[in-house]
Amino acid sequence: AWPAWLLLEYMMRVAEGLSSLRFAAFELGEFHWMLMLALYGLVWWMVWRYNRGVKAL
Repeated sequence: AWPAWLLLEYMMRVAEGLSSLRFAAFELGEFHWMLMLALYGLVWWMVWRYNRGVKAL
């Protein structure tokens, strides 16, 4: 259990350190839900098109 604790402690300290940077988070402001839906649709379409061309093993 000690190695798992050590790894998790390291990950938590890195996350805390990076989250304290001033540019770690920013506010987008108004974001219409229809725009979000369209962007998700675009990502889905791009993944679908990519996977259509990839041959399965």
